[in-house]
Amino acid sequence: MNKLMVWAVLILPMLFSSCKPENEMAVPVFDPRLFAMEGQSNNIGVGPIEDIQPDLVADIPGAKIFYGRGTNFSSYTWQQLKLNVNNEGTDGKTSPGYRGHFGCEMRIMKLLQSTFGGEFKLLKVGEGGTCLHQDSVKRDWSPLSRNEFFDISESYENAGIAALPEGLPPAFCLWIQGEDDIYPEAYGLSYVDNLTERIALKRQQFGWAEMPFVIVRLGNMQTSFTTEYKNLHDVVRGAQEYVASHVPKCYLVDFDDLPTSDGTHYTADAYDIGARRIFEVIKRFIPIQRRKMIHSFSAVSFAEAGITPENTSRVTRIGNPNISFKPERQINGINSFEAGRFYEAVMSEQPDLSSFTFTP
Repeated sequence: MNKLMVWAVLILPMLFSSCKPENEMAVPVFDPRLFAMEGQSNNIGVGPIEDIQPDLVADIPGAKIFYGRGTNFSSYTWQQLKLNVNNEGTDGKTSPGYRGHFGCEMRIMKLLQSTFGGEFKLLKVGEGGTCLHQDSVKRDWSPLSRNEFFDISESYENAGIAALPEGLPPAFCLWIQGEDDIYPEAYGLSYVDNLTERIALKRQQFGWAEMPFVIVRLGNMQTSFTTEYKNLHDVVRGAQEYVASHVPKCYLVDFDDLPTSDGTHYTADAYDIGARRIFEVIKRFIPIQRRKMIHSFSAVSFAEAGITPENTSRVTRIGNPNISFKPERQINGINSFEAGRFYEAVMSEQPDLSSFTFTP
């Protein structure tokens, strides 16, 4: 055996053994029962409670919100999500809604809980009349402004995550904002850059480069803006569409044809319909089984289970009746065929783990 061959035999196994398979690091770990909502007044919610749908009046089992008073977020606690009928939420910043009002969060929570069961948790922050562009008068979300909503939202959300046992980032962030960037014109023209930057900074905050970001587009029934400022209103709508189609893992929710009570804020029925549209988007990337299964497999790398790019390509889609090849071996009682399907499921754009019958 020549020296070159000896070197290859001794060194190459060491090099490959020190490299983690790309597959093993590809699955983000997050809390599929936690999500964030940010924005201005239509995010907080101004639907009158007396107009709310009857099935939303009672408390939703397992629906929690991180809530307190003031800006000392370390004093906040996870509480039952309730309709505001007393003096709660008068400032709106982190409340379920303005006093005596509600928003999309009630129906979203109801749909999540009724569809998936169990507990869901909400981080909700915002204030009416806030713009994404830096502003010297209005409150804003710009990272250039200190002690404004860029800082407030980050401090609040980080405190809420730290108050949870597992401390994992949310499954997605919902953004309902844009009215106060319609005018002046320069704000709307900067909206693409400002929103793209916010998404990047939000993902950096949560440590997840492709965290889904859901954008609610300004509605075409907001007559406060669609008459005198229609062109500027269309600029922001177009910017939201552009970001959703050009920034990875961004999704657009259409609020067109939803009525408003004053030309700006949606009615109670509109919040309900809008929430259902939001749910149709978010349900695609909230597989409740995902985090549980990732933790169950944590002691077994995909490489150990024989899951490589070559053999996972044989598994085309979850639930494919044509998949019939036998498992090659078992790892901790879980065969490599099931592990392969698991890998395909969690990497899918629209994961479906319902066909798994084994219990890790």
